[in-house]
Amino acid sequence: MNDLWGWISESVDHFRQTGDRRRFEIATLYHHAMQSMDTDPQESLERLHQARQIAERFGERWWVVLCDHWRAQVLINRTGEIDEGLQTALHAIAIAESDPIFRQLPQRVCLRDDRASALLLMDPHGYETEIKDACDYIEDEGAGLEGCGHCMRSIRIDTMILSENLEGAQELAVEGLKSCRTKTSSHYTPQYYAALCRISFIRKDWEQLKHWSSPGPLFYGKMGSEISNAELLIWHALALRQTGDECAAKDSYRLARSVQRHATYGQTAGFYDALTAYYEMGGVLWLALVARSIELGKTSGAPYRECCTRLERLRLMKAIGLPTDEEAGLVREAAARLRDPKPILRKLAELEPELFPAQ
Repeated sequence: MNDLWGWISESVDHFRQTGDRRRFEIATLYHHAMQSMDTDPQESLERLHQARQIAERFGERWWVVLCDHWRAQVLINRTGEIDEGLQTALHAIAIAESDPIFRQLPQRVCLRDDRASALLLMDPHGYETEIKDACDYIEDEGAGLEGCGHCMRSIRIDTMILSENLEGAQELAVEGLKSCRTKTSSHYTPQYYAALCRISFIRKDWEQLKHWSSPGPLFYGKMGSEISNAELLIWHALALRQTGDECAAKDSYRLARSVQRHATYGQTAGFYDALTAYYEMGGVLWLALVARSIELGKTSGAPYRECCTRLERLRLMKAIGLPTDEEAGLVREAAARLRDPKPILRKLAELEPELFPAQ
């Protein structure tokens, strides 16, 4: 099936035409869950749980897996219950692999994205092989499914940035932008622009950062999610500040913070990278530290992101002149929860060489 969501419409039409109210209730609950995903994630989870129970009772196994996919998405990307989201995805993958009936279910591919997304947050270095395998599966099995291609590409971009393959990441992001030609894929456009902003920032290429972030004000309220809009706007504020347009920078900053305040769940790591850099460029290090402290509160269940955030806090504390021993210890505690702590410990050694005397 080359239509990711077409079977859902066909199924709902069948339930309606046959007057099957109990099965139609599955679709109603699913619709309400989709509507409340951004505004009330807990309600969305409850609706999906109810829909799944009815689907299981009536033997609607495709709907069972569909509900599991979206439960995993909400847990991973909305409520921050990443381990539970991963377990939900793994359980659904086992179901989908247990019966040939699922070979035609498009969402069996989406489950691999759920798995890879969770592992990317938990420990991208430690689970590098598993993440690559998931992307390969999506690329092979999801050929012709437009949304799956964007999800796979986004994960590969993130892993390339983490491995410092910036050239490869940029090529994929530009390729992704070129492929956003339909209404179905238009909401991915701001995500690719945000990735290109991250790459430009790492390179300290301020003109490119200004170029890639400039659509931020245009996309706001029209395209993409609150998360991608807020990130693009704060990247734009940073680029404008760096290139000397302070008034425009403050306008973009205020709009980004307004979007952030009204968001019902946390912002991306890229948002906090840009916000911290914006404050640092303005010479207000204590506000940069506050921003990283706020981010730290959003990292529950994502030990790798917690490590990175704590490392940034440590760097800022050293710059301000605050004691860092306790924070360094907390970095080591968080790193101990990773499958592969070495990349984090190397960064800690660069910041706190006295903790790692030469052998």
